[in-house]
Amino acid sequence: EVWGDEFNGTSLDPSKWWCWVGPSQGAINTTEAVTVTNGDLVIETWSAGGQNYSGIISSAGRFHARFGYFESSIEFFDTPGEWSAYWFQSPTEGEYIGNPAESGDEVDVCEHRFTTVGDETNVDYGVQTSVHWDGYSTSEKTATTGVIGSGLGTGFHSYGFLWTTTNYSFNYDDAPVWTTNAGFSDRTEVFMFSEEVASNGWAGNVPAGGYGAFGAGTTEMLVDYIRYYAPTTMVFWTGGVSGDWTNGGNWVSNMVPTSGSDVVFDYLSVGDMSVTVPQNTVVHSISIQETPPVSLSGGPLTVNEGGIDLYSTVNNGTIAAPLVLGSNQTWGVAGNLALVVSGSISGSGNLVTTGHGLVVMAGTNSCAGSISVTNGMLEANGVVGPAITVSGQGTLAGQGVVTGPVTIATGGAFSPGIGLSTLTIRNVVTLQPGSTTVMNVDASDNSSASAVGMSQLAFGGTLVMNNQAGSFAAGNTFKLFDAASYSGAFSAITPANPGLYLGWDTSSLTSNGTIRVVNVAVYKMTNVVESRSGNSTAGANNPAFSYTGFSSTISATKSSAPGCTSSSSRFTTTVFPTTAFSVTPTLVAGLTYSVAVTWGYNGSTLSYDETPAIVVKPRVTGVSASTLPATTAAFSSGTGAKTNNVWETIGTITPNVTDPVLTFTWVSGLSSGRWYADAVRFISVLPSPGSMTVSQTGGTAFFNWSGNFYLQTAKSVNGPYTNVPGVVSGPFTNYFTDSQRYFRLQQ
Repeated sequence: EVWGDEFNGTSLDPSKWWCWVGPSQGAINTTEAVTVTNGDLVIETWSAGGQNYSGIISSAGRFHARFGYFESSIEFFDTPGEWSAYWFQSPTEGEYIGNPAESGDEVDVCEHRFTTVGDETNVDYGVQTSVHWDGYSTSEKTATTGVIGSGLGTGFHSYGFLWTTTNYSFNYDDAPVWTTNAGFSDRTEVFMFSEEVASNGWAGNVPAGGYGAFGAGTTEMLVDYIRYYAPTTMVFWTGGVSGDWTNGGNWVSNMVPTSGSDVVFDYLSVGDMSVTVPQNTVVHSISIQETPPVSLSGGPLTVNEGGIDLYSTVNNGTIAAPLVLGSNQTWGVAGNLALVVSGSISGSGNLVTTGHGLVVMAGTNSCAGSISVTNGMLEANGVVGPAITVSGQGTLAGQGVVTGPVTIATGGAFSPGIGLSTLTIRNVVTLQPGSTTVMNVDASDNSSASAVGMSQLAFGGTLVMNNQAGSFAAGNTFKLFDAASYSGAFSAITPANPGLYLGWDTSSLTSNGTIRVVNVAVYKMTNVVESRSGNSTAGANNPAFSYTGFSSTISATKSSAPGCTSSSSRFTTTVFPTTAFSVTPTLVAGLTYSVAVTWGYNGSTLSYDETPAIVVKPRVTGVSASTLPATTAAFSSGTGAKTNNVWETIGTITPNVTDPVLTFTWVSGLSSGRWYADAVRFISVLPSPGSMTVSQTGGTAFFNWSGNFYLQTAKSVNGPYTNVPGVVSGPFTNYFTDSQRYFRLQQ
């Protein structure tokens, strides 16, 4: 037995437990509800002044555990609307949806109720064992036995939980009842005993008179003991004497590790955490859990198939001792924390790194096996020799040297360098489709992180240009890669455009690993935002309109103006000073857009002549300039409105954000009839070319102009004209050798 509580004192042991305090479901948790008497823990539920009181105790912050056998002896005295439980919970349950191994779960060893929902069925005879994972909201998942057992509502009974490296197994009174691996957790969890109240819930209804006075003892649970037995291979460091690995006084029960040991640093580790490992030490695994920072030096230290676990750590761990991978293994590190291996790594085992944390290899890695990064980040800061494959949500980074081939598979990420530093890879690098390459750059001085030394680089997936300082501008040049040969191409670059009137020039990526920022012309862009039934955002060109004070009536036919696609139109027949509709288009900040509206009709024989004088007020936010009028009659009916197919232009806007909000509010009119909210169109207004200046020095002509426009040329004044490749801004030096040539600017 490594840890436990026989409850033989006169009060709760604060070194092992703490009490929840405050509201919880249908009761208030209070320390008064928890007592220790006659060798038992007692948690009582009672009522006073119309309020229910109860208790929950937890080992959180005192002791957590992973793997082993846990047993408690409990007697239940439950009544409707209330239930008792002996359960385990991960401190990070639900943190990573779909990954209970790292996040942990909730394991209900036993939950006892007197009745079910609505007091329909007496279930006092049994208990329910369940596993919950992926949080407590819409993603929550559950596996459960339902109510099983017999005679468990009377007297003490033992409830056992065996947690192995692959399964959960449960027994009542030493009889096996259930085995499962559903929601399996690979991190430590805390122990809980609780009584909870929830009227009209799964435990029935709270009695009309409540649960009686404090001390009545009619509704309570009694716990005789809880005991934790660790696997026989597991040894626990205390550091109580020194940092000497070989000193039995530094280990629980003087159990110094052997070659088959699973070494644990946890809440029992209260002394020296700078541990000196003797030469040629061999262990099955190392687990660094809730403990001060641990550092292992000395060695060499051989770790076998149990690997290294930091899923439950609250501090970084450091291994400075030379490390030998004795067999294939996995290293798991919790998010926002790191395992730093500063010593050398050797051996024949393959290594898998996982978890959302960081593994730093700062020494020389000469192991013969491969490295697979399936989650989290591997930072290669020393010399890393094996082949590396990155997949899932893994990332390869660092500023050291990698000598083996590197493959960034679908879902994996490649982020060479730390900050703006360099990662050297003396081998082939393959960036597969679906991968992501993240390059830190500094637009203020053209510096960047880089990957160099590659014999071959195959591009693929998405390139992310992560700017650290300044703003992208035409002329920025970033040397990202250096390889003997290049192939392939990135399928996308993020951001898609480095700025307004700017684009990426990737023509040199496959020759010298360089990407440039260049001027580009902007094409005319049209965004038609249409109304939908209700406030739906389904369909193309959305988000849909939002409405204030509009009725929910939908007409049969929409405007047939160019660009309209949906078949219905929203309208209102009643108005108030607050009646309005808004639309939020997706536009390019800095461009000017003309704004137009159109509307539908109720049938081929009905016109808008019934509402000829409606006046609305347009207002817009998120713009640097606007020519929208104070009011507009653009929504009023006109001749021929029976089958409307026209756009009514009301002004222009120049957004300074990508999602400006345009609102139309009723001002006057509509004593009868309808106000339709069909569609709003935004068309970018491209600047017109101005004058172009030409000068000549010797036999060379020089052209210059303002703005971004295509320079076109032809041999005849009547054309045909074609774009001069890559030229959208001046100045331009003529390189054509014809005796006569014509030039013009085109939007």
